[in-house]
Amino acid sequence: MDWDIRRTGNAILFLAEDSPGNVHRSLSAIKNYSDLSQTELALVAKRLKIFPLAGQDSKLLRLVPGLGLTTTSHVDALIQICRELGNVVFVGLDPAIALSEGDESNQSHQRRIGELADQIAIKLNACVVPTSHAAKILQSTDEVVSHSSRGGGAITDAVRAEYVLRGMTAPEAKRLGISDMESRKAHVQLVATKGNELPPNAYAPMWLIRGEEGVLSETAFSTPDMPSGTLGKRELTALAIFKVFIVTGK
Repeated sequence: MDWDIRRTGNAILFLAEDSPGNVHRSLSAIKNYSDLSQTELALVAKRLKIFPLAGQDSKLLRLVPGLGLTTTSHVDALIQICRELGNVVFVGLDPAIALSEGDESNQSHQRRIGELADQIAIKLNACVVPTSHAAKILQSTDEVVSHSSRGGGAITDAVRAEYVLRGMTAPEAKRLGISDMESRKAHVQLVATKGNELPPNAYAPMWLIRGEEGVLSETAFSTPDMPSGTLGKRELTALAIFKVFIVTGK
């Protein structure tokens, strides 16, 4: 995304639906099929800490009669783990609904998840990102708007920013010169739909493609100054040639 990252450090992922085997396979795929350099892979090994919690009690919010959703002791444990590791700058919570006993369609319950992520972020001085399944209607929508998570949209109101990952629609594939279904299904779009203090160029959609074992990489038509869906296959081929020429002179 060409961001200026001014503070780096450790990242922790709490994965409520992943087993150790899932995590090892995912990391192996990143090592084998991503475009990360050896130096970057070494930093991933050093700074990325993952807690696979499938089959374990990982609820951060418990539904108590008469009191609503209240935090569990796991919240304090999570914060303590991060503080013991030190210099934690990123915390991923996946998926948000698995960490709460609340009803996904209940607005107040959804807002409570967002508020909890905000509270953890403040206590740790870190970026906290809960993930949520997207609404099914996004699969047929060319332009994504805010409040795109499944269930109550109040979770979007409670967080500072929202990013959406969605598949490519048939009209978009046609405009981009993609004719086969396999290639279309391999493409996904990452787009910011809400962001407090985000600059305008942060809202430019980014197209990614799933490669071997699901590893995502940027596509040729993911330049930030290029409007989504405006170039055909011939133009994209020409753009790729010019990119090579700029680097090699040939």
